[in-house]
Amino acid sequence: MLFIKILKFLKSTFEYFYAKLIIMELIIRQKLFKQNFLFKLGGYGDFIQFIALCEKYFKNDKFLNLGSVQQKILNIRVKDNKIINIFFKIPHMRVYYKIFFNVVKSKYVKKTEYDVRKLTSMPNTLKIRNNFLRNISSNNKIDKLINLDCFKSKKYVCFFVKELTDNNFNYFNCFESVESKINSSEKEKVINVLKFLIKQKINIVILGEDRELGIDFLYKKIKNNKKYKNKIFFIKDFIKTDDINSKVIIYNNSLGYIGNGSGHAEYFYYLRKKTLIFDFLDDVRPSSEIEHILKNLYLKKYLFKKIINKKNNKIIPMKLLYKITRNLIILRNNTKLGFINKEYKKKYKIITNDIKEIKKEIKKVIKH
Repeated sequence: MLFIKILKFLKSTFEYFYAKLIIMELIIRQKLFKQNFLFKLGGYGDFIQFIALCEKYFKNDKFLNLGSVQQKILNIRVKDNKIINIFFKIPHMRVYYKIFFNVVKSKYVKKTEYDVRKLTSMPNTLKIRNNFLRNISSNNKIDKLINLDCFKSKKYVCFFVKELTDNNFNYFNCFESVESKINSSEKEKVINVLKFLIKQKINIVILGEDRELGIDFLYKKIKNNKKYKNKIFFIKDFIKTDDINSKVIIYNNSLGYIGNGSGHAEYFYYLRKKTLIFDFLDDVRPSSEIEHILKNLYLKKYLFKKIINKKNNKIIPMKLLYKITRNLIILRNNTKLGFINKEYKKKYKIITNDIKEIKKEIKKVIKH
């Protein structure tokens, strides 16, 4: 136990000081050498969106490459002459996100300013898709997976869930802790969705890695269950976490994506694959922006969670839904949150998508 604590302390210390090194380098580049570069987002999914946005609105600028995850994504999306490589690149994915977000938070490093509305409603053009496919290459690492009959015939979908809850879970209890829970689903319903896909003679590749709660649950439930053999596969059994090139090949050979909102979904969107996101509850964007986005998305379908007024059992309007969820996120570290939560739990109830609604939309994804 003590050994683990020491390792965590050393890792945290390394991440902190390595971020400071990168910040110093970026300050020198910006202040002393007057370099301009594109830098703001860098996660697995949002960086894909960021690249698409910058290619359209910042055509003359170059992307900053901090290494690790960011570098692998740039390699399959951007030409070498459009990339600025830093000296202190982040060495490994295990430390990437902590270091990256420490750098982004620095007030001394200038970040790229952009219109969030434009970012979230970028069209998935054929040009972007072709750029993706032009820069990826097949390799021996995924032969074991793609040579299975179900993958050769492309009769599979990719699936992902963030976190899974019990049927009686109260979503208003989770706003003060893990935000991703508000975009998650019930365990029983997710298993039924998987069974439905199998019944439709569609195989499933479950995305995600170790230590992701939804995936950990499904792995324990499914991996050694004979009735799912040769029907459900876990991508983590075949492909390394940071092998983005191979993941994109699997994504592109599939019928599409089904599951919770996640960074994975953005890849399917830009590959112009059918994408179904269920049990989604947006806590960032106002209703007017969501409506705008939904009208302009091609091949991407959202099924939203709803909030019901307990007094009259009616679904509340999107504007009020946004206000409730946004208030809870803003106040999650505030002492008033406990009181606010109690008030909301008295008045409202969050309900997820009905299994029938999900099945109806799944049929559109798997339709040939």
